[in-house]
Amino acid sequence: MAPATAADRQAKPVAITDNMQVTLDYTLTVDGQVVDASTKERPFKYVQGRKQIIPGLEQAVAGLTVGDTKKVTVAPEQGYGQVDSRAFVEIAKSQLPKGAEPAVGLVLRGKRPDGVVFAGRVREVRKDDIILDLNHPLAGKTLQFDVTVTGVEPAAAAQ
Repeated sequence: MAPATAADRQAKPVAITDNMQVTLDYTLTVDGQVVDASTKERPFKYVQGRKQIIPGLEQAVAGLTVGDTKKVTVAPEQGYGQVDSRAFVEIAKSQLPKGAEPAVGLVLRGKRPDGVVFAGRVREVRKDDIILDLNHPLAGKTLQFDVTVTGVEPAAAAQ
């Protein structure tokens, strides 16, 4: 058998492996509702193997090539995790910005004493305080992705 030529190597599609920049067209559905999607104007790009996306999706697309499509179901443990009750914090209403009217579902942003910015969803409003949920909004959810691979190239060449 003859050794592979440059033309033979170019004919083989490039598979998604670590350190490849990947471009995906995707739609994310949760509980039957589309919650996010890429667009032609805003394609989704990441580098495989660098933990830039949730583990379940990264594992599911490994080995795919340009043009491949796949339906991917990601359990909470491989997505944004289960809801962590330790991420519910009680905050006195007096700590809220003047004039703020907390309501269940409202997303509040703040800064911890160490300077880290955070966002939390109001879970409960009480007389003098609120309960803020600092879990990721998709924690505890099963994620359904429809993905199409639109690009795969070495990360260094993608700069």
